[in-house]
Amino acid sequence: MNTIRFFVSGEPKPQPRPRAWARKFGAAVRAGVYDNGGADAWKAAIIAQANEHRPAAPLTGPLEIAVSFYMPRPKGHYGSGRNAGKLRASAPLAHTQKPDCDNLIKAVLDAMTVGGWWGDDAQIISMRTDKQWAHDGRPGCLILIRHPASAPSRTPAGRPRRCR
Repeated sequence: MNTIRFFVSGEPKPQPRPRAWARKFGAAVRAGVYDNGGADAWKAAIIAQANEHRPAAPLTGPLEIAVSFYMPRPKGHYGSGRNAGKLRASAPLAHTQKPDCDNLIKAVLDAMTVGGWWGDDAQIISMRTDKQWAHDGRPGCLILIRHPASAPSRTPAGRPRRCR
């Protein structure tokens, strides 16, 4: 398998954490879990746009994935008046605020698992993720998936060999 690479357009959303609740009804206590569904539209967009690149059969074996998130810039990063649409020199390059990379990647992996890309995201043995402001005003994420070139060599005890 070569590297599969595609871009998903849209504003990246993090996977929300499920919220637990408990209610007391007289002597009985009822508990449950609530998911606010805040990332459902984003995950649907991932599935729809990823389907154009999905292989005929689910991927098997170990996989490596790299995802770059491009977050929409706020209006304050741009000039005003005749400089409207031009990025200010003081606009930051790095996206150092919420949402966190780990919650963003969870939404992508969950969507691709539901979309049938692989049997389970436990197949992913290596993951790289980053987030930055969208350079061209196009928010979304760039996804790269591949099988690892080779597994690290192992000692008879099953531990990776040390570099000398």
